[in-house]
Amino acid sequence: MAWRAALLIEYDGSDFSGWQLQPRQRTVQGVLERALKTACGRAVRVTGAGRTDAGVHALGQVAHVDLPGSGAEARRLLAALNGLTPPSVVVRRLVEAPPGFHARHGATRRHYRYRLVKAPVACDRGYVWRVRAPIVQARLWLCAAALPGEHSFASFCVAKSASRDTRCRIFEATWRRRGRELHFDIHANRFVHGMVRSLVGAMVQVAAGRDDVESFERRLQSGTRRGAGYVAPPHGLFLMSVVYKDMVTL
Repeated sequence: MAWRAALLIEYDGSDFSGWQLQPRQRTVQGVLERALKTACGRAVRVTGAGRTDAGVHALGQVAHVDLPGSGAEARRLLAALNGLTPPSVVVRRLVEAPPGFHARHGATRRHYRYRLVKAPVACDRGYVWRVRAPIVQARLWLCAAALPGEHSFASFCVAKSASRDTRCRIFEATWRRRGRELHFDIHANRFVHGMVRSLVGAMVQVAAGRDDVESFERRLQSGTRRGAGYVAPPHGLFLMSVVYKDMVTL
């Protein structure tokens, strides 16, 4: 007898070489699978909604895993996992998923946030990108306004990306000031490898006067695979949430 569990996971990406399993690398997926093997007594495979890169954080990563026993084990397993994982990984919820639930293929919407600051910070320096160049914030707003809709993001994905389909539908893309920080929030049906960091890097180049809004828009419209250009560092990026059509929100 087996059941499918859905997990809501928070992690500090500073400690990991990304989400996905990699040979001889410490990854979030690897840490969770080792903890589950100890808790369940057998090896299992954890499937995540998004494959965050090295250094990228998550407040709302979702994953699924097929486990022995029944869903009545959920509460015990949640406590066991949080006792077996390092402090940089927390399973916030673990529930029995509906039949056929798939963390990656079933997702209809994903939300990422990028955080940057212009002044020096001490306590949050590992979670925000400090941009030293002067920034014209209105140019960030104009770039973001060009993003909603469906586009090919071939020119905003890393050159080594294996994704053949580079089309993504952007539901919302906005810059907002939050105290001393600037936040870029983007909601889409999917993302290609390095897309958010590449978009942020390109927009900051425009805001700093090293490029212009028209060039950014032309690059977006071109759909030409040419590498990601200037890419923002990973430590300012967070996977905030994942939405599913036929599932109670985790």
